[in-house]
Amino acid sequence: ALQLLEKVLSLSTEKLGAEHPNTLGAMTILANSYDRAGRVEEALQLREKVCPLWTEKLGAELPHKMRAMTYRGVS
Repeated sequence: ALQLLEKVLSLSTEKLGAEHPNTLGAMTILANSYDRAGRVEEALQLREKVCPLWTEKLGAELPHKMRAMTYRGVS
């Protein structure tokens, strides 16, 4: 499943751009999946990338950012 999610993120980034909301959603899903798979460092790195982009695109107090930070206490 992780390989498929990584492919989705890659294609979304390529076709829509790195900061498109669908790409940011794919990053969030992949980060959460990494976390559940025990790949905590990869999850953290991706969250550190995606959270500021969500804030920049859609504002500081939004559900997507909060979902991206729900695992492992990222803030």
